[in-house]
Amino acid sequence: MKELIIVKSGENPEIEKIWMEKAQAKMARFHPNRLREWVNGRVALTIAFKNMMIDIGPTDEFLGYHQIKGHEDFHFSISHTGNWAGALLVKGKENPGLDIEGKTRVVDEKVLERFSHPGDHNIEALLLWSVKEAAYKTLPKVIQEKIWLQSIQVGAGTFSGEGFHGSWKKCEHPDLMIVEAFR
Repeated sequence: MKELIIVKSGENPEIEKIWMEKAQAKMARFHPNRLREWVNGRVALTIAFKNMMIDIGPTDEFLGYHQIKGHEDFHFSISHTGNWAGALLVKGKENPGLDIEGKTRVVDEKVLERFSHPGDHNIEALLLWSVKEAAYKTLPKVIQEKIWLQSIQVGAGTFSGEGFHGSWKKCEHPDLMIVEAFR
């Protein structure tokens, strides 16, 4: 069971208002753009859970970055870029990772050199970046703290590293590069 939700700022004003109240109280010193991104990610997650017939909100306790207390049979990943955000929610033991990027984003050659692995599949730079970001998000924090993006090797629909492997797929969207990953 899987739910992918992509939202744009202003599309869900009632849900945005509820989450913005928490954001302003919890993160008052943050830049307004950061607050909007945080809120949009939670709006997408709220809608994803609602589609699974579960109501969540600002009073729910998040367990790390991938679960909500009381709903541990679900795992999620959140991503945002500009006015867009997404949430990927799965029921079961799979660990999802999501990355969204604007299709017009350009990945600088020097940045590409820093995150590329010699064995990476030959794909365009923005897709490679998104796959690595999504793959990284599937990993537990203890592994994330020990690796760099260049240690993740991207294959055709797969990724791997020392002690882990998974799969990825690109999702179609007119404005965004969207990659789902699962481990």
